[in-house]
Amino acid sequence: MKLKTMSKMMGRVIVLAGIFFVPILASAQSCGPQPEGPCIECGPYTNIWTLDYCPSQTNSSSVSPTEICQHYGDVPTIPTVVAPIYQAGQKETHDDYDCKDTVYIYVGISNSVGGVQWDPPLPAHLTNSFCSTAYINVTSSDTNWCASPGRVDIGSCCWCVSVVSTNCIYNGYFYLTNGTISPTNGCLGSAFSASASKITSNAMMVMTTHCPCSTNADINTTNYPAPTIVSNWWMASVGSFSTNGTGLSASFTPTDCGSGSVTFYLTYKNSMPCDTNVYSATPLGLSFNVLSLNITDGSGNNISSANSNNVVIVGQGVGLTAQTCGGTFSNFVWNVAGSAFSSYSANYQTGKVVTVFPLTNSSVSFYWKDGGSKSVSCSAVCAGVSCSTNVTITVVRPTAQIISKTGIVGLDAGALHDGVNTSISTVGISFTNTLTMPSGYYNSGDTNYSIEWVQKITSTVRRLQTNNVSGDWYRLSASDVLDTTYPYPFDAGYGNESSDSPSQGLGGTLYKSASVNDSFTRWLLFKPDGGEWVPLRQVNWSWSAAASLVGGTWSLTSGTNSPNPTDSDSTAHPEWTDNIIYHEFFLKE
Repeated sequence: MKLKTMSKMMGRVIVLAGIFFVPILASAQSCGPQPEGPCIECGPYTNIWTLDYCPSQTNSSSVSPTEICQHYGDVPTIPTVVAPIYQAGQKETHDDYDCKDTVYIYVGISNSVGGVQWDPPLPAHLTNSFCSTAYINVTSSDTNWCASPGRVDIGSCCWCVSVVSTNCIYNGYFYLTNGTISPTNGCLGSAFSASASKITSNAMMVMTTHCPCSTNADINTTNYPAPTIVSNWWMASVGSFSTNGTGLSASFTPTDCGSGSVTFYLTYKNSMPCDTNVYSATPLGLSFNVLSLNITDGSGNNISSANSNNVVIVGQGVGLTAQTCGGTFSNFVWNVAGSAFSSYSANYQTGKVVTVFPLTNSSVSFYWKDGGSKSVSCSAVCAGVSCSTNVTITVVRPTAQIISKTGIVGLDAGALHDGVNTSISTVGISFTNTLTMPSGYYNSGDTNYSIEWVQKITSTVRRLQTNNVSGDWYRLSASDVLDTTYPYPFDAGYGNESSDSPSQGLGGTLYKSASVNDSFTRWLLFKPDGGEWVPLRQVNWSWSAAASLVGGTWSLTSGTNSPNPTDSDSTAHPEWTDNIIYHEFFLKE
C-alpha cells in the first residue's frame, strides 16, 4: 500500500508521498470541527512505523536418530530431520484524522526457510565413519526491522561403518531317503526306474553386527543357510551289466539277469564360516531282480547260428530247455509253430502219429515234418511276473521225387491183374525215387538217413458173381487200410525201387462175373540218423478191371489204370488202424 504523509503548514496540506496536491486554501482556516458549518478535514496525519515483534520459532527442530550403523559401501541412510517452523513477526503505524477515528495499519514480517543441507555433505557411499550437521538457511522478509537468522543448525548425526562377524553354530547336511524302484522284479529286457529323495538339514549361523560409534548393544541375526550339493549320481549293476548316471532318478535296461542293486550318492559342502570341506551323504541302495527266461538246446547253448543249432532237418529230434535266471519259475507254457509231432509208430496193424506232447514243463521234445522258418516260444512265471522268450529255427527238407511207371491191365492165368509180378518190366506200377540232402549244418553234421515205402489202400471194391442158378454176388470192400505189409518192401535186386501188381483170382468156373476197383496211396518216408520217420512225397494211383465167363472162358470186358501218376509233396503221415489182410468176400447182394 502507499502511505501518505501530511503536515499542517500555513493553512495548507502538503502530500509528501503521492502524486497529487491539495490546493492551498485562499485564506487561513483551522482544521477540524467548525463553529458553524461542516468539519474541515486536513488529515490524514501519518505516524512513524513501530516494531511489534520479529518472527519466532514455534517448534522443536531435531535430527533422529543421531547415530546410524551401516555396512561398508552402503548409501548413507538419511535420518528424519524436523526443520524449524517460524511464526510471522509484525510492525505497525496509524493515520490520524480531523474529522474521523484513527486508522491503524499492520504489516507482517516472515522468515523464509530453505531446504535441509548437511555439513559436511553426505558421501555417495560409506567408506569410513563420519558425522554431519543438518542445517537450513533462514531469510527475513524485512531486514530493516528483523535481521535474517541466516544458517540455523538443526542437529547432527554420526554414521558408523559396522563390523560384522559371522559364527557357524553347526554345519548343515543332506541325507537320502524314500528310495523307490519299479519294478522290483522284471524280465530281462524290461526297463527299470528308480528314484531317491534328499532331506536337507540347514546349517545355523549367527551374524553379529557391532557399531563402534554406538553405545548400543551388538545386534545378532540368526541365519539357516542350506548346504550346497557338489554332485549326485547313481550306479546300477546286475551280473555283468553295469551303468550309471547323474541325479536322483535313474532309468536303465539290464542286459544280464540275477539280483541287482542301484545305489544313489550325494556329496555336499557348507558355506563359510561353516566347514567348507566336501562330505558324502550316506548312500542309499535299492535292490531289484532281473528275471531271465532263455531257450537253449540240450547242451545248454543258446539257439543261434553261432552255436550251429538253429537249423534242423525234418525228422531230427528237437530238445529245448527253458533256462531260467533270477528266481524259481513255474507255469511253463510252450508254443511250437509248424507241423510238430512227438512220435510215429507203425506196424502191420496200426500206424499212428502223435502230435500231442507236453507243453507245460521246463523242457520240450518233438520233431518237425514240414520245412521253413519256425518260431518256438516259452513263457513262465516267477515272483508273480510273467516272462516270455522265443527263438526262430530253420527246418530244412531233402529234395525228393517219386517216379512211377505203370504197366497194362489184363487177364491171364485165371486172374484179373494190373501188370505181371514175374518181371519188373511188366509190373502193374513201379516206384523209384531220387533224394538230395540239403546243404548246411544240421543234425550235428550227420547226413546219413534211411527211407522206406508205405502203401495204403484208399478204397477197394471187388465183386464176384457165382456161376449157378442163384447168381449170388460176393463183395470185398475196404477203405483207409494198410496194404498188407509195413513197410512196403523194396524189389530185391533193384535198389530203392518198389512195385505192385495187384490182381484178383477168378476161381475157375465158380464165378461168371468179376470186377475190381482199387485206389492206393504210396508214400516215401525219410528218417535222418537218430531221428523219426517223416513223409516227403506221395503218389495216388488206381486201377480197375472187369471180366465175364462166356462158354467156360473168361474174357476181359474193361480195364484201366492211372498211367504214370505224378507225385506230390506230403507232410501228413500215413495212418491206419486196419489191414486189408483182415478183409474177405461176403455175400452182399
